[in-house]
Amino acid sequence: MVIVPTVLFLLMFVVIHLLDPTFIGKPLSMSRDGGYATLGYVIFGLLACIGAGQCGMYWIARRFIEFAVLLLAVGLLVFVAVTPSQNGDHTCASLLLLGFIYLFYAVRLYLSSSIWFFAHLLAPILIVALAAVKQNYGIVQKAVILYSVLTINLDCWCVLGTVWFPRPQDGEVPDKRKKRLRYKLKRKRVQGSGRGPGSA
Repeated sequence: MVIVPTVLFLLMFVVIHLLDPTFIGKPLSMSRDGGYATLGYVIFGLLACIGAGQCGMYWIARRFIEFAVLLLAVGLLVFVAVTPSQNGDHTCASLLLLGFIYLFYAVRLYLSSSIWFFAHLLAPILIVALAAVKQNYGIVQKAVILYSVLTINLDCWCVLGTVWFPRPQDGEVPDKRKKRLRYKLKRKRVQGSGRGPGSA
């Protein structure tokens, strides 16, 4: 449900940068302010489709808490899409949206005891390093958006069961299975010790 809008979003993302090379240093929202405003709104519309598709995945999986949380994120995205780029509320909402998505996946990975939780924690450090090198908010903001789109796609595949995030305990034998193995071994020892000299 998110693959098609994701592919189209990435395609439009590349196209608008090819049409306007100066756009690389501008925030994504400013794509609606120049000569390619229609394309800019299409890009935001595709982002909304990605978010709606993710909500649909959680609804199908009957995980209604996550569905409600992500529905709020989609609402924030719509607000960002319809407000002017220079508006203070627009800036606050866009920063809140990106932080909201990051924290959502941090909690998801932590609760699932995934080893990818630590990789997710490192993402802001890499982004800050990029900001220090480029010293350009537009490039950093787009890097965060692309990372968020990637995590959304991975999350949807996990909900569908197509891929899974390994956990430390996945390489271990479950406790119940360990108990059954210990019980069987103990039972064999008892049976072996109960045999007398004349037993066959």
